[in-house]
Amino acid sequence: MAKLSLIQKKKFFFICHITPDCLKVLRCQRLNSESGFDALEIEAFAPELNDTALTENLGRILKKLQYNKEPLTVCLPRNHATCRYLKVPTASEEEIANIVSLQASRYLPYPAEELVTAYQTIFSDKDGYSHVNLVIVHRDVISRYLKILKDLNIPASSIVLGSFGLTNFYNHSNPKDAPDAMVVDIDASSVEIAVIRERKLVFSRNFRLAGSSPDWKETFIAEVKKTLEAYLKEVAGERPQKIVILGESAPQQAALEALKKAAFLPVESLGYDKKIRIRGEILDRLGASSHTAFSLIGLGFKQVPESLNILPADLKEQLRRSRSGKERIRRAAAIAAIILIWFLASVKNADNQAKYLNRLKEELNKVSRQAKPLEDIERRFKILENRRSRRAASLDIIRELYRVMPASVSLNSLIYEEGGQLVLRGQAPELNAVFGLVSQLERSGVLKSFNIKVRFATKKKTQAGEVVDFEIICAKK
Repeated sequence: MAKLSLIQKKKFFFICHITPDCLKVLRCQRLNSESGFDALEIEAFAPELNDTALTENLGRILKKLQYNKEPLTVCLPRNHATCRYLKVPTASEEEIANIVSLQASRYLPYPAEELVTAYQTIFSDKDGYSHVNLVIVHRDVISRYLKILKDLNIPASSIVLGSFGLTNFYNHSNPKDAPDAMVVDIDASSVEIAVIRERKLVFSRNFRLAGSSPDWKETFIAEVKKTLEAYLKEVAGERPQKIVILGESAPQQAALEALKKAAFLPVESLGYDKKIRIRGEILDRLGASSHTAFSLIGLGFKQVPESLNILPADLKEQLRRSRSGKERIRRAAAIAAIILIWFLASVKNADNQAKYLNRLKEELNKVSRQAKPLEDIERRFKILENRRSRRAASLDIIRELYRVMPASVSLNSLIYEEGGQLVLRGQAPELNAVFGLVSQLERSGVLKSFNIKVRFATKKKTQAGEVVDFEIICAKK
Protein backbone atom coordinates (compact mmCIF):
# COMPACT_ATOMS: atom_id res chain seq x y z
CA MET A 1 0.00 0.00 0.00
CA ALA A 2 2.92 2.36 0.71
CA LYS A 3 4.19 1.92 -2.85
CA LEU A 4 0.74 2.62 -4.26
CA SER A 5 0.37 5.89 -2.32
CA LEU A 6 3.79 6.99 -3.54
CA ILE A 7 2.77 6.48 -7.18
CA GLN A 8 -0.44 8.44 -6.65
CA LYS A 9 1.51 11.47 -5.42
CA LYS A 10 3.52 11.66 -8.64
CA LYS A 11 2.43 14.03 -11.38
CA PHE A 12 1.72 12.12 -14.56
CA PHE A 13 0.52 12.87 -18.05
CA PHE A 14 -0.79 10.31 -20.52
CA ILE A 15 -0.50 9.69 -24.27
CA CYS A 16 -2.77 7.29 -26.15
CA HIS A 17 -2.57 6.01 -29.73
CA ILE A 18 -5.55 4.33 -31.38
CA THR A 19 -4.87 2.45 -34.63
CA PRO A 20 -7.26 0.16 -36.56
CA ASP A 21 -5.88 -2.91 -34.79
CA CYS A 22 -4.14 -1.71 -31.63
CA LEU A 23 -4.54 0.52 -28.58
CA LYS A 24 -1.43 1.97 -26.89
CA VAL A 25 -1.35 4.03 -23.70
CA LEU A 26 1.85 5.48 -22.23
CA ARG A 27 2.12 7.02 -18.75
CA CYS A 28 4.81 9.68 -18.42
CA GLN A 29 6.31 11.80 -15.69
CA ARG A 30 8.06 15.11 -16.39
CA LEU A 31 10.98 15.88 -14.07
CA ASN A 32 12.66 19.26 -14.59
CA SER A 33 13.41 19.34 -18.33
CA GLU A 34 13.31 15.56 -18.87
CA SER A 35 10.50 13.05 -19.22
CA GLY A 36 10.41 9.65 -17.62
CA PHE A 37 8.22 6.91 -19.06
CA ASP A 38 6.62 5.10 -16.19
CA ALA A 39 4.19 2.54 -17.65
CA LEU A 40 3.04 1.27 -21.04
CA GLU A 41 0.03 -0.78 -22.10
CA ILE A 42 -0.29 -2.21 -25.62
CA GLU A 43 -3.43 -4.14 -26.55
CA ALA A 44 -4.02 -5.57 -30.04
CA PHE A 45 -7.54 -6.34 -31.23
CA ALA A 46 -9.55 -7.26 -34.31
CA PRO A 47 -9.81 -4.39 -36.85
CA GLU A 48 -13.62 -4.51 -36.78
CA LEU A 49 -13.80 -3.56 -33.06
CA ASN A 50 -16.51 -0.89 -32.67
CA ASP A 51 -16.07 2.39 -30.80
CA THR A 52 -18.15 1.25 -27.83
CA ALA A 53 -15.84 -1.70 -27.16
CA LEU A 54 -12.83 0.50 -27.88
CA THR A 55 -14.01 3.02 -25.28
CA GLU A 56 -14.44 0.26 -22.70
CA ASN A 57 -10.93 -1.09 -23.38
CA LEU A 58 -9.37 2.37 -23.14
CA GLY A 59 -11.19 3.02 -19.85
CA ARG A 60 -9.99 -0.31 -18.45
CA ILE A 61 -6.37 0.42 -19.40
CA LEU A 62 -6.47 3.93 -17.95
CA LYS A 63 -7.94 2.57 -14.72
CA LYS A 64 -5.11 0.02 -14.57
CA LEU A 65 -2.61 2.86 -14.99
CA GLN A 66 -4.37 4.82 -12.18
CA TYR A 67 -5.49 7.67 -14.44
CA ASN A 68 -7.02 10.52 -12.42
CA LYS A 69 -7.99 13.46 -14.68
CA GLU A 70 -4.36 14.14 -15.66
CA PRO A 71 -3.62 15.75 -19.06
CA LEU A 72 -4.09 13.27 -21.91
CA THR A 73 -2.75 13.69 -25.44
CA VAL A 74 -4.18 11.71 -28.36
CA CYS A 75 -1.49 10.65 -30.84
CA LEU A 76 -3.29 10.82 -34.21
CA PRO A 77 -2.32 8.15 -36.78
CA ARG A 78 -0.82 9.58 -39.96
CA ASN A 79 -3.43 7.91 -42.21
CA HIS A 80 -6.16 10.11 -40.67
CA ALA A 81 -4.55 13.37 -41.85
CA THR A 82 -3.59 15.13 -45.06
CA CYS A 83 -0.31 17.08 -44.92
CA ARG A 84 0.91 19.72 -47.35
CA TYR A 85 4.05 21.84 -47.51
CA LEU A 86 3.17 25.36 -48.68
CA LYS A 87 4.35 28.97 -48.75
CA VAL A 88 2.18 31.77 -47.40
CA PRO A 89 2.84 35.49 -47.99
CA THR A 90 3.18 36.56 -44.34
CA ALA A 91 5.31 36.01 -41.24
CA SER A 92 2.51 36.83 -38.77
CA GLU A 93 1.33 33.75 -36.86
CA GLU A 94 -2.23 35.10 -36.66
CA GLU A 95 -2.36 35.68 -40.43
CA ILE A 96 -0.79 32.27 -41.11
CA ALA A 97 -3.53 30.59 -39.06
CA ASN A 98 -6.22 32.45 -41.05
CA ILE A 99 -4.65 31.64 -44.41
CA VAL A 100 -4.08 27.92 -43.80
CA SER A 101 -7.67 27.45 -42.59
CA LEU A 102 -8.88 28.99 -45.87
CA GLN A 103 -6.42 26.97 -47.94
CA ALA A 104 -7.47 23.61 -46.42
CA SER A 105 -10.50 23.14 -48.69
CA ARG A 106 -8.18 23.29 -51.73
CA TYR A 107 -6.66 19.96 -50.77
CA LEU A 108 -9.77 18.06 -49.60
CA PRO A 109 -13.21 18.10 -51.28
CA TYR A 110 -15.03 19.47 -48.22
CA PRO A 111 -16.20 22.93 -47.10
CA ALA A 112 -13.75 24.77 -44.85
CA GLU A 113 -16.07 24.47 -41.82
CA GLU A 114 -15.87 20.65 -42.02
CA LEU A 115 -12.07 20.66 -41.75
CA VAL A 116 -9.77 21.17 -38.76
CA THR A 117 -6.24 22.45 -39.36
CA ALA A 118 -2.95 22.62 -37.52
CA TYR A 119 0.41 23.83 -38.76
CA GLN A 120 4.08 24.31 -38.00
CA THR A 121 6.11 27.18 -39.44
CA ILE A 122 9.34 25.71 -40.84
CA PHE A 123 11.05 29.05 -41.55
CA SER A 124 10.44 32.53 -42.99
CA ASP A 125 12.47 33.59 -46.03
CA LYS A 126 13.93 36.99 -46.90
CA ASP A 127 10.96 37.81 -49.17
CA GLY A 128 8.54 37.65 -46.23
CA TYR A 129 7.07 34.24 -47.09
CA SER A 130 6.62 31.57 -44.43
CA HIS A 131 7.18 27.92 -45.29
CA VAL A 132 4.54 25.91 -43.46
CA ASN A 133 3.77 22.23 -42.84
CA LEU A 134 -0.04 22.15 -42.93
CA VAL A 135 -2.03 19.34 -41.27
CA ILE A 136 -5.68 18.89 -42.36
CA VAL A 137 -8.14 16.52 -40.66
CA HIS A 138 -11.86 16.08 -41.28
CA ARG A 139 -13.91 17.24 -38.31
CA ASP A 140 -15.64 13.83 -38.06
CA VAL A 141 -12.29 12.19 -37.23
CA ILE A 142 -11.65 14.64 -34.40
CA SER A 143 -15.26 14.32 -33.20
CA ARG A 144 -14.83 10.56 -32.93
CA TYR A 145 -11.85 10.90 -30.59
CA LEU A 146 -13.57 13.61 -28.57
CA LYS A 147 -16.65 11.40 -28.12
CA ILE A 148 -14.50 8.51 -26.87
CA LEU A 149 -12.88 10.86 -24.31
CA LYS A 150 -16.24 12.40 -23.36
CA ASP A 151 -17.76 8.95 -22.75
CA LEU A 152 -14.90 8.27 -20.33
CA ASN A 153 -15.36 11.71 -18.69
CA ILE A 154 -11.86 12.72 -19.80
CA PRO A 155 -11.37 16.44 -20.54
CA ALA A 156 -10.00 17.11 -24.03
CA SER A 157 -6.38 18.27 -23.79
CA SER A 158 -4.67 17.92 -27.17
CA ILE A 159 -4.63 15.87 -30.37
CA VAL A 160 -1.27 15.80 -32.17
CA LEU A 161 -0.17 14.04 -35.36
CA GLY A 162 2.11 11.10 -34.52
CA SER A 163 4.69 12.18 -37.14
CA PHE A 164 5.74 15.02 -34.84
CA GLY A 165 6.41 12.42 -32.12
CA LEU A 166 8.78 10.59 -34.50
CA THR A 167 10.50 13.93 -35.17
CA ASN A 168 10.92 14.59 -31.43
CA PHE A 169 12.32 11.08 -30.89
CA TYR A 170 14.91 11.49 -33.66
CA ASN A 171 15.93 14.98 -32.47
CA HIS A 172 16.23 13.81 -28.84
CA SER A 173 18.58 11.01 -29.93
CA ASN A 174 20.63 13.55 -31.95
CA PRO A 175 20.77 16.58 -29.65
CA LYS A 176 23.21 18.59 -31.81
CA ASP A 177 23.11 19.23 -35.56
CA ALA A 178 20.93 16.23 -36.41
CA PRO A 179 21.50 15.30 -40.11
CA ASP A 180 18.49 15.57 -42.43
CA ALA A 181 16.93 12.11 -42.55
CA MET A 182 14.01 9.91 -43.55
CA VAL A 183 12.87 8.34 -40.28
CA VAL A 184 11.01 5.05 -40.78
CA ASP A 185 8.73 3.55 -38.09
CA ILE A 186 7.70 -0.03 -38.95
CA ASP A 187 4.69 -1.02 -36.85
CA ALA A 188 2.84 -4.34 -36.89
CA SER A 189 0.75 -3.62 -40.00
CA SER A 190 1.79 -0.21 -41.29
CA VAL A 191 4.83 1.97 -41.93
CA GLU A 192 5.14 5.69 -41.23
CA ILE A 193 7.90 7.79 -42.77
CA ALA A 194 8.84 11.26 -41.52
CA VAL A 195 11.26 13.43 -43.51
CA ILE A 196 13.11 15.73 -41.09
CA ARG A 197 15.04 18.76 -42.33
CA GLU A 198 16.88 21.08 -39.95
CA ARG A 199 15.18 19.34 -36.99
CA LYS A 200 11.64 20.00 -38.29
CA LEU A 201 9.10 17.73 -39.97
CA VAL A 202 8.67 18.78 -43.61
CA PHE A 203 7.02 15.70 -45.13
CA SER A 204 5.37 12.50 -43.93
CA ARG A 205 3.60 9.47 -45.35
CA ASN A 206 1.92 6.27 -44.15
CA PHE A 207 1.31 3.01 -46.00
CA ARG A 208 0.04 -0.45 -45.11
CA LEU A 209 2.53 -3.35 -45.10
CA ALA A 210 1.76 -7.04 -44.61
CA GLY A 211 4.91 -8.46 -43.05
CA SER A 212 3.69 -12.00 -43.71
CA SER A 213 3.65 -11.46 -47.49
CA PRO A 214 6.56 -13.22 -49.26
CA ASP A 215 7.39 -10.10 -51.32
CA TRP A 216 7.04 -7.58 -48.47
CA LYS A 217 10.67 -6.41 -48.79
CA GLU A 218 10.22 -5.46 -52.45
CA THR A 219 6.97 -3.64 -51.59
CA PHE A 220 8.68 -1.86 -48.70
CA ILE A 221 11.62 -0.65 -50.84
CA ALA A 222 9.25 0.54 -53.59
CA GLU A 223 7.18 2.54 -51.08
CA VAL A 224 10.27 4.14 -49.53
CA LYS A 225 11.46 5.20 -53.00
CA LYS A 226 7.98 6.53 -53.79
CA THR A 227 8.06 8.57 -50.58
CA LEU A 228 11.46 10.04 -51.45
CA GLU A 229 10.27 10.97 -54.96
CA ALA A 230 7.08 12.58 -53.59
CA TYR A 231 9.12 14.58 -51.07
CA LEU A 232 11.53 15.88 -53.72
CA LYS A 233 8.60 16.82 -55.99
CA GLU A 234 6.35 18.50 -53.38
CA VAL A 235 8.92 20.04 -51.03
CA ALA A 236 12.09 20.22 -53.15
CA GLY A 237 15.39 21.05 -51.53
CA GLU A 238 18.26 18.63 -51.00
CA ARG A 239 17.88 14.88 -50.62
CA PRO A 240 17.97 13.55 -47.03
CA GLN A 241 21.43 12.46 -45.93
CA LYS A 242 20.30 9.07 -44.68
CA ILE A 243 17.46 6.70 -43.82
CA VAL A 244 16.96 5.85 -40.15
CA ILE A 245 15.04 2.67 -39.27
CA LEU A 246 13.52 2.96 -35.78
CA GLY A 247 13.81 -0.23 -33.73
CA GLU A 248 16.21 -3.14 -33.65
CA SER A 249 13.90 -6.18 -33.66
CA ALA A 250 13.86 -8.79 -36.46
CA PRO A 251 11.42 -6.96 -38.84
CA GLN A 252 13.31 -3.68 -38.53
CA GLN A 253 16.69 -5.35 -39.11
CA ALA A 254 15.33 -7.20 -42.16
CA ALA A 255 14.06 -3.89 -43.59
CA LEU A 256 17.44 -2.27 -42.85
CA GLU A 257 19.34 -4.98 -44.74
CA ALA A 258 16.93 -4.74 -47.68
CA LEU A 259 17.45 -0.96 -47.92
CA LYS A 260 21.21 -1.37 -47.69
CA LYS A 261 21.11 -3.66 -50.72
CA ALA A 262 18.95 -1.13 -52.61
CA ALA A 263 21.76 1.38 -51.91
CA PHE A 264 20.01 4.64 -52.86
CA LEU A 265 20.71 6.30 -49.46
CA PRO A 266 22.88 5.38 -46.44
CA VAL A 267 20.88 3.40 -43.85
CA GLU A 268 21.21 3.01 -40.09
CA SER A 269 19.05 1.92 -37.17
CA LEU A 270 18.04 3.77 -34.00
CA GLY A 271 16.67 1.96 -30.94
CA TYR A 272 15.35 2.98 -27.55
CA ASP A 273 18.29 4.91 -26.11
CA LYS A 274 19.34 3.53 -22.73
CA LYS A 275 19.88 7.12 -21.53
CA ILE A 276 16.15 7.79 -21.85
CA ARG A 277 14.35 7.27 -18.55
CA ILE A 278 12.31 4.21 -19.53
CA ARG A 279 11.54 1.57 -16.93
CA GLY A 280 12.89 -1.88 -17.68
CA GLU A 281 9.46 -3.49 -17.92
CA ILE A 282 8.52 -1.03 -20.68
CA LEU A 283 11.54 -2.09 -22.72
CA ASP A 284 10.64 -5.73 -22.09
CA ARG A 285 7.07 -5.06 -23.22
CA LEU A 286 8.29 -3.35 -26.40
CA GLY A 287 10.76 -6.14 -27.09
CA ALA A 288 8.03 -8.77 -26.86
CA SER A 289 5.53 -6.84 -29.02
CA SER A 290 5.32 -6.41 -32.78
CA HIS A 291 4.01 -2.87 -32.14
CA THR A 292 6.23 0.17 -31.60
CA ALA A 293 5.83 3.24 -29.37
CA PHE A 294 8.32 5.71 -30.88
CA SER A 295 5.70 8.37 -31.70
CA LEU A 296 4.24 8.18 -28.16
CA ILE A 297 7.65 8.44 -26.51
CA GLY A 298 8.57 11.31 -28.84
CA LEU A 299 5.46 13.28 -27.84
CA GLY A 300 6.44 12.74 -24.20
CA PHE A 301 9.81 14.49 -24.57
CA LYS A 302 8.42 18.01 -24.90
CA GLN A 303 5.15 19.86 -25.32
CA VAL A 304 4.39 20.66 -28.94
CA PRO A 305 3.38 24.23 -29.96
CA GLU A 306 -0.30 25.11 -29.63
CA SER A 307 -0.46 25.56 -33.43
CA LEU A 308 0.00 21.77 -33.80
CA ASN A 309 -2.94 20.92 -31.54
CA ILE A 310 -5.61 19.52 -33.92
CA LEU A 311 -8.61 20.66 -31.89
CA PRO A 312 -11.40 22.86 -33.33
CA ALA A 313 -10.83 26.58 -32.68
CA ASP A 314 -13.91 26.93 -30.46
CA LEU A 315 -12.77 24.07 -28.22
CA LYS A 316 -9.26 25.55 -27.97
CA GLU A 317 -10.80 28.84 -26.81
CA GLN A 318 -12.87 27.01 -24.17
CA LEU A 319 -9.73 25.28 -22.89
CA ARG A 320 -7.88 28.61 -22.74
CA ARG A 321 -10.69 30.19 -20.73
CA SER A 322 -10.90 27.17 -18.44
CA ARG A 323 -7.15 27.33 -17.72
CA SER A 324 -7.42 31.07 -17.01
CA GLY A 325 -10.34 30.47 -14.64
CA LYS A 326 -8.50 27.72 -12.78
CA GLU A 327 -5.45 29.97 -12.43
CA ARG A 328 -7.61 32.73 -10.94
CA ILE A 329 -9.16 30.26 -8.50
CA ARG A 330 -5.69 29.05 -7.42
CA ARG A 331 -4.54 32.62 -6.82
CA ALA A 332 -7.71 33.46 -4.87
CA ALA A 333 -7.28 30.33 -2.74
CA ALA A 334 -3.65 31.27 -2.00
CA ILE A 335 -4.66 34.79 -0.99
CA ALA A 336 -7.47 33.45 1.18
CA ALA A 337 -5.05 31.06 2.89
CA ILE A 338 -2.61 33.90 3.63
CA ILE A 339 -5.41 36.04 5.07
CA LEU A 340 -6.62 33.14 7.20
CA ILE A 341 -3.13 32.44 8.57
CA TRP A 342 -2.64 36.11 9.39
CA PHE A 343 -6.04 36.25 11.07
CA LEU A 344 -5.40 33.16 13.22
CA ALA A 345 -1.96 34.41 14.21
CA SER A 346 -3.29 37.81 15.27
CA VAL A 347 -6.10 36.39 17.39
CA LYS A 348 -4.38 34.49 20.20
CA ASN A 349 -7.19 33.89 22.63
CA ALA A 350 -10.95 34.07 22.93
CA ASP A 351 -10.90 37.51 24.53
CA ASN A 352 -8.80 38.94 21.71
CA GLN A 353 -11.08 37.23 19.19
CA ALA A 354 -14.17 38.91 20.68
CA LYS A 355 -12.50 42.34 20.75
CA TYR A 356 -11.26 41.87 17.20
CA LEU A 357 -14.70 40.85 15.94
CA ASN A 358 -16.35 43.86 17.61
CA ARG A 359 -13.80 46.20 16.08
CA LEU A 360 -14.30 44.50 12.75
CA LYS A 361 -18.07 45.03 12.95
CA GLU A 362 -17.59 48.71 13.80
CA GLU A 363 -15.23 49.21 10.89
CA LEU A 364 -17.57 47.31 8.60
CA ASN A 365 -20.47 49.60 9.57
CA LYS A 366 -18.30 52.67 8.89
CA VAL A 367 -17.22 51.31 5.54
CA SER A 368 -20.85 50.46 4.64
CA ARG A 369 -21.95 54.04 5.34
CA GLN A 370 -19.04 55.45 3.36
CA ALA A 371 -19.54 52.97 0.54
CA LYS A 372 -23.18 53.84 -0.14
CA PRO A 373 -22.43 57.07 -2.08
CA LEU A 374 -19.74 55.19 -4.00
CA GLU A 375 -22.26 52.49 -4.93
CA ASP A 376 -24.56 55.19 -6.33
CA ILE A 377 -21.67 56.60 -8.35
CA GLU A 378 -20.76 53.14 -9.60
CA ARG A 379 -24.36 52.56 -10.64
CA ARG A 380 -24.31 55.77 -12.67
CA PHE A 381 -21.03 54.81 -14.29
CA LYS A 382 -22.55 51.48 -15.32
CA ILE A 383 -25.50 53.28 -16.90
CA LEU A 384 -23.08 55.51 -18.83
CA GLU A 385 -20.99 52.51 -19.83
CA ASN A 386 -24.07 50.67 -21.08
CA ARG A 387 -25.04 53.69 -23.15
CA ARG A 388 -21.51 54.01 -24.49
CA SER A 389 -21.33 50.35 -25.45
CA ARG A 390 -24.64 50.29 -27.30
CA ARG A 391 -24.60 48.93 -30.82
CA ALA A 392 -22.96 51.20 -33.36
CA ALA A 393 -25.46 52.98 -35.57
CA SER A 394 -25.49 52.28 -39.31
CA LEU A 395 -24.04 55.70 -40.17
CA ASP A 396 -21.17 55.18 -37.70
CA ILE A 397 -20.31 51.87 -39.34
CA ILE A 398 -20.49 53.29 -42.89
CA ARG A 399 -18.30 56.24 -41.84
CA GLU A 400 -15.75 53.86 -40.25
CA LEU A 401 -15.68 51.59 -43.32
CA TYR A 402 -15.02 54.63 -45.51
CA ARG A 403 -12.13 55.58 -43.22
CA VAL A 404 -10.37 52.18 -43.06
CA MET A 405 -11.12 50.81 -46.55
CA PRO A 406 -7.86 50.54 -48.58
CA ALA A 407 -7.89 52.22 -51.97
CA SER A 408 -7.15 48.91 -53.70
CA VAL A 409 -10.26 47.21 -52.26
CA SER A 410 -13.71 47.78 -53.72
CA LEU A 411 -16.88 47.06 -51.77
CA ASN A 412 -19.77 45.60 -53.79
CA SER A 413 -22.34 45.20 -51.02
CA LEU A 414 -22.86 45.93 -47.33
CA ILE A 415 -25.56 44.21 -45.28
CA TYR A 416 -26.13 45.32 -41.68
CA GLU A 417 -28.98 44.57 -39.33
CA GLU A 418 -29.13 46.74 -36.21
CA GLY A 419 -27.89 44.57 -33.36
CA GLY A 420 -27.03 41.74 -35.75
CA GLN A 421 -24.14 40.90 -38.02
CA LEU A 422 -22.39 42.95 -40.68
CA VAL A 423 -21.62 41.32 -44.07
CA LEU A 424 -19.12 42.87 -46.49
CA ARG A 425 -18.67 41.61 -50.05
CA GLY A 426 -16.19 43.00 -52.49
CA GLN A 427 -13.09 42.55 -54.62
CA ALA A 428 -9.37 42.96 -54.00
CA PRO A 429 -6.35 42.61 -56.27
CA GLU A 430 -4.72 39.98 -54.01
CA LEU A 431 -5.31 37.87 -50.88
CA ASN A 432 -3.00 40.02 -48.72
CA ALA A 433 -5.28 43.03 -49.24
CA VAL A 434 -8.25 41.06 -47.85
CA PHE A 435 -6.37 40.12 -44.67
CA GLY A 436 -5.04 43.69 -44.44
CA LEU A 437 -8.65 44.93 -44.44
CA VAL A 438 -9.53 42.39 -41.71
CA SER A 439 -6.64 43.69 -39.57
CA GLN A 440 -7.87 47.28 -40.02
CA LEU A 441 -11.41 46.30 -39.02
CA GLU A 442 -10.16 44.46 -35.92
CA ARG A 443 -8.31 47.59 -34.79
CA SER A 444 -11.37 49.81 -35.33
CA GLY A 445 -12.94 51.21 -32.19
CA VAL A 446 -16.41 51.23 -33.79
CA LEU A 447 -16.22 47.50 -34.61
CA LYS A 448 -14.50 46.32 -31.42
CA SER A 449 -17.64 44.48 -30.29
CA PHE A 450 -17.64 42.29 -33.42
CA ASN A 451 -15.85 39.00 -34.18
CA ILE A 452 -14.41 39.47 -37.67
CA LYS A 453 -13.47 36.62 -40.01
CA VAL A 454 -13.15 35.88 -43.72
CA ARG A 455 -15.92 33.58 -44.88
CA PHE A 456 -14.36 33.06 -48.31
CA ALA A 457 -11.73 34.59 -50.60
CA THR A 458 -11.71 33.22 -54.15
CA LYS A 459 -9.47 34.19 -57.03
CA LYS A 460 -11.04 34.67 -60.48
CA LYS A 461 -9.91 36.04 -63.82
CA THR A 462 -11.55 39.11 -65.40
CA GLN A 463 -10.81 41.20 -68.47
CA ALA A 464 -8.84 43.58 -66.25
CA GLY A 465 -6.76 40.74 -64.77
CA GLU A 466 -6.94 38.42 -61.75
CA VAL A 467 -8.99 39.59 -58.75
CA VAL A 468 -10.09 38.09 -55.42
CA ASP A 469 -13.78 37.97 -54.53
CA PHE A 470 -14.26 37.99 -50.78
CA GLU A 471 -16.91 37.96 -48.08
CA ILE A 472 -16.15 39.18 -44.55
CA ILE A 473 -18.53 38.38 -41.68
CA CYS A 474 -18.58 40.66 -38.62
CA ALA A 475 -20.64 38.82 -35.98
CA LYS A 476 -21.70 40.41 -32.70
CA LYS A 477 -19.70 39.09 -29.72
